[in-house]
Parts: sequence; structure tokens; C-alpha cells
Amino acid sequence: MLRRRNGVNVRKYKLIAFVLSALYAGCAGSLQAHMAPGFLHPNSYTITEMITLLLMVVFGGIGHIWGGVIGAIIVTIIDDLTRDYYQYRMAMFGSVIVLTVMFMPRGIGRPHRRLPGTSPLHGDPQAQGRTHGRS
Repeated sequence: MLRRRNGVNVRKYKLIAFVLSALYAGCAGSLQAHMAPGFLHPNSYTITEMITLLLMVVFGGIGHIWGGVIGAIIVTIIDDLTRDYYQYRMAMFGSVIVLTVMFMPRGIGRPHRRLPGTSPLHGDPQAQGRTHGRS
């Protein structure tokens, strides 16, 4: 709301973000389609793959690119190490998602850093006693 009052075209930047994310998703899909067997089928993506991708993003940290990379690396390693326990994988992944959301809501890529004197919801100690635009 403050950005809109300052002359920033919020709708334009939201549209640009949406178009760029659609571009990346389209490129990823086209690269996936060219891998073996050479086509995409709905049965190729089961609940296991969806939960694994969700775990990568949540564990790494939503909204932080390096968190997603770190989460993907860690989850891939854990997935390979626990391949013998395939019957327990979904329970393990589900519990990791729940524990990550409960105890590390920003993910492993963005550890929770609180400075002394800051509010847990607002990181800027100067902004706590200030109203919009007035000092």
C-alpha cells in the first residue's frame, strides 16, 4: 500500500513476477519432456514426487533461492540413504515437513536471526515506534 502511494506500479511488478515464474516453469517442463523416455505422462508424477518436492522447498526455505538449493541437496541425499526403508519414507517426510514448519518456519536456508531489542514479527527496531511516513 505504501509502495502504491509512492508511485510504484505494483500491478506491473506482480505481472512481471508471474510471467517470469511461468517462463521458468515452461522451460523446466520442456527440459523434463526431453529426458528419457521422451514424453510426460500423468503417472510419472505420483504423490511421492509431490511430497518430495514440497519437502525440498519447505525444508530449504520458502522465498530464498539458496534455501531451495540446500533443501534439494539435503532431501536428495536423505532420499537416497533411506531408499531401503521405502515403506516409512512418507511418514518420515511428513514429520520433517511438520517439524520444519513448527521449529524452523523460515527453513534451513534462512535461520531465524533475532537481534536484541527486536520484535519477533518485525525485524526493524526503529519501525516499532514509528507510524508510516512520520518520525
